[in-house]
Amino acid sequence: MRAARLRSPDLGGAGAPSRDLDAIRNLGLADAVSSAGTDYLVEGVATYFAEGQTWKLVHLSPAVAGLAARWLYIGPAGLELAILDELQLAPTEATLRVNGSALQHVASGSATVDVVSQAGSARGVLVEVRRYAAGTAMGLVEQWPDGNHHMYAGTFIHVADLEVWPAANPARGLVQP
Repeated sequence: MRAARLRSPDLGGAGAPSRDLDAIRNLGLADAVSSAGTDYLVEGVATYFAEGQTWKLVHLSPAVAGLAARWLYIGPAGLELAILDELQLAPTEATLRVNGSALQHVASGSATVDVVSQAGSARGVLVEVRRYAAGTAMGLVEQWPDGNHHMYAGTFIHVADLEVWPAANPARGLVQP
């Protein structure tokens, strides 16, 4: 039974699962998330702000060994959601090619990023971000101040494609069962 697995102390999820947009928008460290039959733990959240809009990238670590970590993109106001994989590609300025498909460059600019993770946190980091999209696919390319580039690509999903079990952590304002 999925809920019983996600309630285990190892996964940190507690209470009943939610498929609510508010639960997704408020994901935090140690929350549990299920997507397409795979269970994940939230190990980090990067919150971006640019041009009056806020969006997030949530680092999802699989609960099962041997699976790759993924990223959940939560667009401004939660109007777009996507499951992304980190890529090791060098994109061109105009397109990002993923699995033979060309994603068109749709936006770029600087964003201020606040990062919270199991390893620590950083506030107000200035990151260059480029966004790509085509049909149901999207991609992100980031250039961080230390010169590192991170590239992500994946597909848009719906709120109903995710289940969230908030962590039982009083420091986050949640009541333990």
